[in-house]
Amino acid sequence: MAVARSRHFAYDTDGVVLMDGRGLAAGDWLRARFAAVTPFDVLGARAEAQGKETR
Repeated sequence: MAVARSRHFAYDTDGVVLMDGRGLAAGDWLRARFAAVTPFDVLGARAEAQGKETR
Protein backbone atom coordinates (compact mmCIF):
# COMPACT_ATOMS: atom_id res chain seq x y z
CA MET A 1 0.00 0.00 0.00
CA ALA A 2 1.31 3.44 -0.91
CA VAL A 3 0.19 6.67 0.73
CA ALA A 4 0.36 9.59 -1.68
CA ARG A 5 -0.89 13.12 -2.18
CA SER A 6 -2.54 14.89 -5.07
CA ARG A 7 -1.27 18.31 -6.03
CA HIS A 8 -4.84 19.47 -5.34
CA PHE A 9 -4.74 18.46 -1.65
CA ALA A 10 -3.82 20.75 1.23
CA TYR A 11 -1.15 19.18 3.44
CA ASP A 12 -2.88 19.37 6.85
CA THR A 13 -6.56 19.50 5.91
CA ASP A 14 -7.21 16.96 3.15
CA GLY A 15 -6.95 13.18 3.14
CA VAL A 16 -4.50 11.08 1.17
CA VAL A 17 -4.45 8.97 -1.98
CA LEU A 18 -4.15 5.27 -1.20
CA MET A 19 -2.88 2.98 -3.94
CA ASP A 20 -0.91 -0.15 -4.77
CA GLY A 21 2.73 0.56 -3.89
CA ARG A 22 4.40 -2.41 -5.57
CA GLY A 23 7.53 -1.30 -7.42
CA LEU A 24 7.57 2.17 -5.83
CA ALA A 25 10.20 3.70 -3.57
CA ALA A 26 9.73 6.62 -1.20
CA GLY A 27 9.73 9.87 -3.19
CA ASP A 28 8.77 8.31 -6.56
CA TRP A 29 6.44 10.36 -8.75
CA LEU A 30 3.87 8.79 -11.02
CA ARG A 31 0.72 9.71 -12.87
CA ALA A 32 -2.42 8.27 -11.29
CA ARG A 33 -6.18 8.62 -11.58
CA PHE A 34 -8.83 8.72 -8.90
CA ALA A 35 -10.54 5.32 -8.94
CA ALA A 36 -12.88 5.70 -5.94
CA VAL A 37 -13.47 7.92 -2.93
CA THR A 38 -14.20 7.41 0.75
CA PRO A 39 -15.47 10.07 3.16
CA PHE A 40 -11.86 10.94 4.02
CA ASP A 41 -9.48 9.59 1.36
CA VAL A 42 -9.18 8.75 -2.33
CA LEU A 43 -8.31 5.37 -3.82
CA GLY A 44 -5.92 5.77 -6.72
CA ALA A 45 -4.90 3.65 -9.69
CA ARG A 46 -1.86 4.03 -11.91
CA ALA A 47 -2.61 5.88 -15.13
CA GLU A 48 -0.98 5.20 -18.46
CA ALA A 49 1.93 7.53 -19.21
CA GLN A 50 0.84 10.27 -21.63
CA GLY A 51 3.73 12.50 -22.54
CA LYS A 52 6.19 14.42 -20.43
CA GLU A 53 5.57 14.69 -16.67
CA THR A 54 5.38 18.24 -15.29
CA ARG A 55 5.70 19.11 -11.64
